[in-house]
Amino acid sequence: MPKVTNEIFMTSGGILPSGVIVDLLDPEGNSSKLIVRDGRRTEIEPAVKCDGVVYLPMQLPGELRGQIRFPRSMRRSCYEWGLFEDVVWFAQDYLNLSHQNAVLSAAGALATWIPEAFSEPLVWSVITDDAAQAMALFSTFCRRAIIASECNVASALPFQPTIFLSADDRNLNCSRLIFSDIGKAVNAEKGDLPFPPLGSGSKKQISKQLLEECAADLQPAFQCYRIEYLQTLLAPGRMNAFTVAQLRQQVLTCIECEGEPKIIFPDYPVPK
Repeated sequence: MPKVTNEIFMTSGGILPSGVIVDLLDPEGNSSKLIVRDGRRTEIEPAVKCDGVVYLPMQLPGELRGQIRFPRSMRRSCYEWGLFEDVVWFAQDYLNLSHQNAVLSAAGALATWIPEAFSEPLVWSVITDDAAQAMALFSTFCRRAIIASECNVASALPFQPTIFLSADDRNLNCSRLIFSDIGKAVNAEKGDLPFPPLGSGSKKQISKQLLEECAADLQPAFQCYRIEYLQTLLAPGRMNAFTVAQLRQQVLTCIECEGEPKIIFPDYPVPK
């Protein structure tokens, strides 16, 4: 009998042609594993075979280990609206953003977990007077956060990171958050947030230990949010269905009407 050989493909996560959802975990031991969602079954495996192809987790190069934040586990369930409120609270408490700016920033953080929902790379601006603390804080919320000035961006791109910039936008085919100075002129047409922060008067400093504790607690919940959301994208017409401008406008409308942005909370009832 002829020998059957399987094609091997390295993946950084996404929806496989068969409809199986996979994503990367980086548990202790310096060896990435795959979250595998097949229907309602979720497993953590070193590899997965679909339609004759063996998918292996893309391994993080040594120079990037410790720079890109990956979840080390995944929760079996999560409270999506609670995650959103946590980001809003942290942004207000530790960056002293206005409520409107914090809500917009939180929406951008959640959107980095679902880039497959958008027809273009996510570009989201956050106006702050402390870009360093903002980057550190948002690294606990965003998917695969990495600071551009501290790494080789080219070697990180295959992992579809969220790149943090404190300068002008760059032409990078991935999600990125741009932290603009508080004194910079706001241009709403370019997507800058129309709401300034409140300033640094009552802003709390956040320790590295607290950031790591937040990441250890929240990243597995955001990973669950991503896996659950990707299942909704499998419905006809949902994949690559939205633009960043639509999300921005929807969030602004929700701030005025006290609703929720359906793009990041599809068919999700918000508690009264």
